[in-house]
Amino acid sequence: MKSDARNARVELENYRTINDAYPQISDDLVFSEGVDVEYDSDGATYCLTVSSTAAQTEYYATDSESQVAEGVCPGSDHIGYDPSASEPAPMGLWTDLSGGYSYVCGIYDGNPYCWGAATNGVLGNGSAATNRTVPHPVRVSSGPLLGKTVTSIAASNQSYHACAIADGEVFCWGSNAYGQVGDGSTTTRNYPVAVSTADVLAGKTVTQVAVNGTHSCAVADGDVFCWGRNQHGKLGIGSTSPTQSTVPVAVDMTGVLSGKTVSRITLANNHTCAIAGGEAFCWGYGGYSLLGTGSTASSSAPAAVSTSGVLAGKTVTDISGAGYHTCVIADGEPYCWGVGTRINNGYTTDQSSPVAIDTNGVLDDTAATSIVSSYDHTCFVADNTAYCWGSGSGGRLGTGLTSDELYPAPVINSGAIDQRDVAKVVAGHSYGCVLARGEVFCWGVGNSGQIGDGLNAASLNPVQVTNPS
Repeated sequence: MKSDARNARVELENYRTINDAYPQISDDLVFSEGVDVEYDSDGATYCLTVSSTAAQTEYYATDSESQVAEGVCPGSDHIGYDPSASEPAPMGLWTDLSGGYSYVCGIYDGNPYCWGAATNGVLGNGSAATNRTVPHPVRVSSGPLLGKTVTSIAASNQSYHACAIADGEVFCWGSNAYGQVGDGSTTTRNYPVAVSTADVLAGKTVTQVAVNGTHSCAVADGDVFCWGRNQHGKLGIGSTSPTQSTVPVAVDMTGVLSGKTVSRITLANNHTCAIAGGEAFCWGYGGYSLLGTGSTASSSAPAAVSTSGVLAGKTVTDISGAGYHTCVIADGEPYCWGVGTRINNGYTTDQSSPVAIDTNGVLDDTAATSIVSSYDHTCFVADNTAYCWGSGSGGRLGTGLTSDELYPAPVINSGAIDQRDVAKVVAGHSYGCVLARGEVFCWGVGNSGQIGDGLNAASLNPVQVTNPS
């Protein structure tokens, strides 16, 4: 089906080149048996729709001003694929993406792939010996992921372990010195293992998983469960004892989170944060003002991020924590707290409560929808465009330069990306990637193969990650 759609796209482009218009009918396009292709015109927007008897799937599109491209009909409400939809994802597309320290993981055709540094078996393929410069399959041919469809994946931008969700359960692999893989052991795993459901996760459906540093957490049935190292109380159980847990434990939901449903979590090396009821809550190490509570005190139970300042009356919709700062999107605007030089944007002192990010006008006519924080740079998506600011070392901002950016600057959207709408941006330690119309593009430091284009080289400009064959 995918090759038929690509062939149809070529034929349509050839027709347009000769006739300076797309055809109104497609009777002479030839396709494999069982594949139905429709090509409709409303005078302004043209969509090439590919479907099978099993499910209707639309993922090739164009308009009267651009070439036929994978993804969304530009200028229309047509959606190529909605990751939140109940129907299966179309074939030949990336549907999720997460950036690790010097590796990347994503989901392609419902299967997990990782590339970059193989340290501690974080690529999940059974080996820790060989870095991969193109996406390599995580082991699903045997073990607990056999026969399952992976729907979400999470990598750690400060260490070497990763987790995925399949059929409402969590599976992890990589570094495990503190039990962050969650299988009841401290043995490094170079292939996926099932996170224990023998106790607090029994019978629950996991909807999000997050990893970083030496711990992992999941949202299940609106509550939070964590495992791994409990340094500074970052497991959120109301105590720093035990010092670690090799299986999930329930985060304390009796205090500020009482009666609330958690919708999202984020992890940094020494603290954890969550969104519940449109507000942000953090726990763990309070030094460097990491918790956003207005103080530098640590907390082993969830504490409310201050809403007495710039967040007053605003609804938090996304959150991302890094080693020394945390950022949120609230009412379409970015706000951050923590170490000022990591927040960047002109802040030079630690900020114990959220502060507004000066976007220098890029959000005047639109709203930010998602945000990601990394070691010393931050990115968000607004109006299907990625913006980054902070340290530009190694080209990690995707602007084509190595210079620092005080204000959010657009990631290059020409060249390889070719004006595709960006659905997600991820920030590794010294690189970045976007998911755009089912394809992945990366830039920055690539010495471990994390750019995914088959090379061990840096790139100042976004390059397309090689799709699995």
